[in-house]
Amino acid sequence: MEQLALYREWRPQFFRDVVGQDHVCRTLRNAIVLGRLAHAYLFCGPRGTGKTSTARILAKAANCPNSQDGEPCNSCESCRSITAGTAFDVLEMDAASHRGIEEIRDLRQKVGFAPTAGRFKFYIIDEVHMLTGEAFNALLKTLEEPPRHTVFVLATTEAHKVPATILSRCQRFDFRRLGRDLIAAHLERVAREKGWEVEPEALNLIGRRAGGALRDALGLLDQAASFTGGHVTAAAVEALTGTLGEEALKPVLDAIYLGDVPSLLEQLEGFSARGCEPRQFLYQLTDYAREALFAARSAGTEMEWHAAVLRGLAEADAEMRGSSRPDLVLELALLRLADASPLRQGAAAGLQKDDSPGAPSRAERAAAGAEDDRRNRPIGGGSEEGAETGSAREGRRSAGGKSPALLEPPPGCGTKAPPEKPQGTPQGARGEREHGETDLITLRKFLQGRFRKQPLMGQVLAAAEIRQAGGRILISAPPPFGMLLQKEENRRSLQEVLREFDSRLELEIGENASDREELPEVPAGGTNRREEEAKRRDAAAGPEEGVDDPVVGVALSLFKGKLIKRREDGD
Repeated sequence: MEQLALYREWRPQFFRDVVGQDHVCRTLRNAIVLGRLAHAYLFCGPRGTGKTSTARILAKAANCPNSQDGEPCNSCESCRSITAGTAFDVLEMDAASHRGIEEIRDLRQKVGFAPTAGRFKFYIIDEVHMLTGEAFNALLKTLEEPPRHTVFVLATTEAHKVPATILSRCQRFDFRRLGRDLIAAHLERVAREKGWEVEPEALNLIGRRAGGALRDALGLLDQAASFTGGHVTAAAVEALTGTLGEEALKPVLDAIYLGDVPSLLEQLEGFSARGCEPRQFLYQLTDYAREALFAARSAGTEMEWHAAVLRGLAEADAEMRGSSRPDLVLELALLRLADASPLRQGAAAGLQKDDSPGAPSRAERAAAGAEDDRRNRPIGGGSEEGAETGSAREGRRSAGGKSPALLEPPPGCGTKAPPEKPQGTPQGARGEREHGETDLITLRKFLQGRFRKQPLMGQVLAAAEIRQAGGRILISAPPPFGMLLQKEENRRSLQEVLREFDSRLELEIGENASDREELPEVPAGGTNRREEEAKRRDAAAGPEEGVDDPVVGVALSLFKGKLIKRREDGD
């Protein structure tokens, strides 16, 4: 007796046997009952989800004389011949190997012939997206207005490659990728019918490796049963397919979270010795990290860290595609994630390495302390005295006076609100004094730091006067600098940066220093008053006569230039 592959032996023969595609089967079954069969269908979806099998069941149900509730009887001559693949009224064509215009012309010549036994003649074209553009054009008119007895079923895994002119002439059905629970339940039923003993964890590993394709899952189960003699264990599936279980993936994720680089390197060396393929290992680790992300459910450091890990793994996946050393890309990506772990960041604050992702409260405090240190560093240069707060000072005390190097926290791993400032902390980056005024020297440095990539704006801010009255900040500069400040895009950028410095401040722009005499003047830079006054005197001379562009005027003033010739756009 011929031995059939498991996926062929368990190919569905009724609509009710199709797994996980109820939305498709119900529509097709009702179309048979109501006599509303369309002339063309497009079945699209991932591989191994039942597209071709459903097309055959549709052909049987449409031609079956004993059809009940849209299901074929599977016992009449028409049903048996279609099941055996010998029916003259059901023609299957593989577009991957018959993709030219000549094959489609031959099909068009045969479409007009009436069916030999049933009521309908079915043309099932698999992987239809592989047809050439000329072949699609040749099929177009026939697909739009076929004979009444002809039904086309087009199947594809890449619907986006099918021309819109073809899509608009078909009823489209999207076959969904199957979930692991659904695959495991079906495999358990198959194993029970075959008399095999299969561990639940083995079914879970097969479902994870199948990637939502039931045909792949049945093939793996068939292979595992041959490997083990009918007693399928999780260890056997791991050895056969290279799929890693939770006991192998969880230590890797924990080592990344804890920042335990030696443990991570040891595990990577073990996987390499076992012959694990780097791309497959990355796929499985990504899948496991995604499950951990959804298991966290509530927002917090744990969930945000899992999201950061997924982001790093996705970047490694993109790097692997063009690399000849995928193992090196994988190792470097995991080491980067381990270096950026919240517990490694919080080592200076006395965090222990036995913390787990399930108890992130101590890691939250460490990440918050690192974020506070980053915010209190001077902006745009200057002394770093007084900028060290939070976990950095505590870590130096715990390390006997040595200041450890804190890594930059990964995106999204910090807490939502910064920790409270200790009493006696020096003035921070925002420069707010006790009586509510703003430190304008710090503000000037902050603005210059934000505009360091725009040299002209940096020079304007260095020469401008910055004054305060309540919640208003007046920035005024003599011509031509004032003209540059008045430009709408520069005003808007200044307001955004000012709100970043302190959300309560409003911006006002003045053209010179005398328009708001009631506001007290503050020194421009707090460094060399003579240089500032010299710059203002040079700028007060104004732009060259005939210069109406503020940018040109600022450039002439800065470099003591002279306008020699004007060139218009048409010159």
